[in-house]
Amino acid sequence: MEEGTLARYSKDQLPEHCPTCYEKWKMGAHHCSCGFTIVESKKKSLSHYYHRGYDAAAIDEGHLIKNGNSKRSKSVRKIKAPYKVALSGTPAENGASDLYWLIGWLYGFDSVFEDPLTRYPYQSHGKVGEDHFRVVYGGGGHVTVLDTNRIQSKVSRQEELWEMLDTILIRRKKQDAAVKNSINVPEPIHHRHHLAMSQDEKALYESKLQQFQDWYQLELLKKEEAEKRGDKYRIQTIKICSWMDVLRKVASCPWSFDEFTSTELPAKVSYLKNKTDQYMNKDQKVLIFTAHKKTAVVLAEFLSSKYPDKEAVCIHGGVKKEERFQYMERFQDPTDPLSIIVFTVRTGAESYTLTEAKGVFIFDMDFNGKKLQQCFSRAVRLGQTDVVDVYWLITLDTIEVNIHGVILSKDSGVDIAVDKEEIDFEKIAKQFEGEGAAGHPTTFDYEAFATDMLTRGTSREDIGIA
Repeated sequence: MEEGTLARYSKDQLPEHCPTCYEKWKMGAHHCSCGFTIVESKKKSLSHYYHRGYDAAAIDEGHLIKNGNSKRSKSVRKIKAPYKVALSGTPAENGASDLYWLIGWLYGFDSVFEDPLTRYPYQSHGKVGEDHFRVVYGGGGHVTVLDTNRIQSKVSRQEELWEMLDTILIRRKKQDAAVKNSINVPEPIHHRHHLAMSQDEKALYESKLQQFQDWYQLELLKKEEAEKRGDKYRIQTIKICSWMDVLRKVASCPWSFDEFTSTELPAKVSYLKNKTDQYMNKDQKVLIFTAHKKTAVVLAEFLSSKYPDKEAVCIHGGVKKEERFQYMERFQDPTDPLSIIVFTVRTGAESYTLTEAKGVFIFDMDFNGKKLQQCFSRAVRLGQTDVVDVYWLITLDTIEVNIHGVILSKDSGVDIAVDKEEIDFEKIAKQFEGEGAAGHPTTFDYEAFATDMLTRGTSREDIGIA
């Protein structure tokens, strides 16, 4: 019997020797040292090959080891080599703290990070080390969604972080003079369009917000009663996150809720349709990115019905690889009627080249701003000869404004930590469009305006969270 074949035996039929190597079974267990068991021949784990080490190791998409608990991260960190190289276009996505496991793999997890108070080294490996790194270099704790009313970079002690990174990081960007000679891609134009909800959308949002508030107040009562009895009661963070996700869906795709029966197009869909009309009339192609699979399906069906001589498709995690590449090959053909692809964010943020797109729509917000950057970079990459317009669709007076603030805060922290660049408030504010964003006077305070726009979300007070 060849190694790798599947074999199943009952105790009565179990052969005396291993069918693969003909050695006796190990005492007390029906498996053999060659890896064969009575169920199947198992492949050796990756760690089996790590003990000898390598002369050198290089990994692509190095930022993917940022989660120290993932199997991918653990496997990579077991690789032993005197020379290590990690390649990544986005070394960090959510803030400076994303760099911890990547730096640790390259640097080594010794006690090299100095405690800012005692000036002595502290533990810099494992979960404790990650927490230390976040506090010292990552700007402290996490960004609180419902407290986001300004852009706050999630980075601290950046000069010391830069000193550390300068010893291991070689950073090249498309804007660099040396790179532009080889990769000359026009800068995209960003439009952060703030949309006012229709009355039906607003009514649904307020209804869900009230349900969230009622649930939270009930949780507070339970906590108070428990404390009177001398017990502990913890309001589950995951439940709060679930409620915030409900608000997020109302702001983006209200048709997902049975109680939404409006015959009027939702604000985002109406805006998307009007803008898409302009591109279709010029025989130009567009990409749309959404966080929700159901929204991707609905938008593709809706847009297909509006343009009989064009075609719109959606690509999500359930679409086979072969089918995805067929769609993208057709999209890249300027004579093919396939003119609109609706991606889910997780599926679309891959190394695809879709330079036939001249417009990109970020239909709803995702907490990972760098992931959204990877999405519109499908069109803004080598081979693109035109300026691409990127539209960020943000529903006013909803949690989407909060998420947008989180995105800007995270992106700012990453830009400072990795690229040593401060966020340009004036540039960001000039990208704001829509209600309350037009007619700026010459002496306009862009930072104050950006801060004001970031307050048009859902606050703790709206829910009654202390």
